Amino acid sequence: MEPTTCNSPDFNFDLHTISPEELHLEILRAYRQGNQARHVLVIGLVVMADTEGLLLDLGYASILEYGKCHFNYKHSQTYQALDVGRKLLELPKLTERFRQGKIDWSVVREICRVATAETEKEWIAFAAGKTSRQVLSEVKDAQEKGRKLPRKDGCSMPNRKMRLPLEFSREEYEVLTKALSQFGQELVDLHGEDKKPDPKSLLLLMARLVLESEPETGLPKGRRPKEDSRFHILYQCCRDCGKAHLVTEEGLVDVPRKHVERLEGAAQVVEIRSEEELPGAGARSGKHRPAIDQPNTPQLVEKVYHRDGMKCAIPSCPHCFHPHCHHIVPRAEGGRTELYNEILVCPLHHGMIHEGILRIERDKDGTLVFLRKGDSVWDILDKEWKETAKSPLCVVAPVAGRGRVNSTRVENSSGGREKIGKAGGAGTGDPEVYAVNMLLKGGCHRDVALARVRYAIDKLRKEGKEPFGDDVVQGACEAYHVFPEKRGAEPNPAA
Repeated sequence: MEPTTCNSPDFNFDLHTISPEELHLEILRAYRQGNQARHVLVIGLVVMADTEGLLLDLGYASILEYGKCHFNYKHSQTYQALDVGRKLLELPKLTERFRQGKIDWSVVREICRVATAETEKEWIAFAAGKTSRQVLSEVKDAQEKGRKLPRKDGCSMPNRKMRLPLEFSREEYEVLTKALSQFGQELVDLHGEDKKPDPKSLLLLMARLVLESEPETGLPKGRRPKEDSRFHILYQCCRDCGKAHLVTEEGLVDVPRKHVERLEGAAQVVEIRSEEELPGAGARSGKHRPAIDQPNTPQLVEKVYHRDGMKCAIPSCPHCFHPHCHHIVPRAEGGRTELYNEILVCPLHHGMIHEGILRIERDKDGTLVFLRKGDSVWDILDKEWKETAKSPLCVVAPVAGRGRVNSTRVENSSGGREKIGKAGGAGTGDPEVYAVNMLLKGGCHRDVALARVRYAIDKLRKEGKEPFGDDVVQGACEAYHVFPEKRGAEPNPAA
């Protein structure tokens, strides 16, 4: 059987001669590097979220927007990454196992829900040889029963609750979520509760209401139709081509035209003609147009609201409460009050626009382009990527009998090997210099970087560990709460 061909520049092996053991070793190295990269990601998100001003300086309203924009994270995924990152700062044994590639991310994620510095050893031992589903089941059972440790006889999975999988079209899903949200708000208003019940509780309560009541005028007992609702299901329909769409947070979703026609008689209809979307469509014929155009009219605002889906039009921003109609080109600069020059933005992004942190422009095709202050870092990243692509491929070799890196070797184009570094890190034998340079590349002030690195080196030596470059960098990054990002800052004794 012929070996699989791989043309990737990152896969620098001869597939005709590499042994299964060598390939397995390289795969495990790649897996370990992936764990290390994920660890850096979650710790970085924690620093980004907890350090005042970083997100606003880059042009992001929240860490949720940042996660969705760059990693396509749902809100729950961003919250989960933050929770795990904060817990890993308190769980050194679990962190070390994860960075070594000895434990999977899905297992780490579950252990972080229950483990403490005192119990992480027992949870790590329990997870050995277990699947992520088994660990998840044990963690949930421990949470429900208030246990701090895994069961001693944890060879079987606890008797867990059942799931009820249901599939919905996007249209059905929008109806369901809006109904649950409205029902939850009614309960809050009626009973004065602090927050809405979770979706499961709402569904069960609705089911009980149906089972415990009889129809009254076609509706369950105690319910009546409302003339107006604070919640809307928004459709967009083109009368020319006949296509219909459901407006969701992720964008437009195709729906059958007959669904819209069935609702059209009872729905509020806002019509926007195609010519109204063209530049100059707001010009008033036969009248002199002033240098500074008139403010937005209620009729124009209503059309902008419906066109932009009643939410902030900035990509990845989910905010839909009290959005503002913004002139893309300000009226003071000659911008006109017309649909082409209007966009719906949330109050926070509106402020960023006027502060110059966020810019909205149109390209030559008229498509809106959103330019954030933080986008400039991509020039640096692209340059680093190009430089990396020019560099020879690196192979890391372990020291015999030790779990550390002894040297970094470069595969020359001629096939020879050249030693270029020692244990301190790539390109230098001094772990302090290597770690400080890494922090400086990340934007840290030099005095703060030096303080964090020396703190990390001292901590490693007190633990009886040799301060290797990558370990020093990790310890220095985790010391951000001891040495805040402020020039000349003193250590925080409470930390």
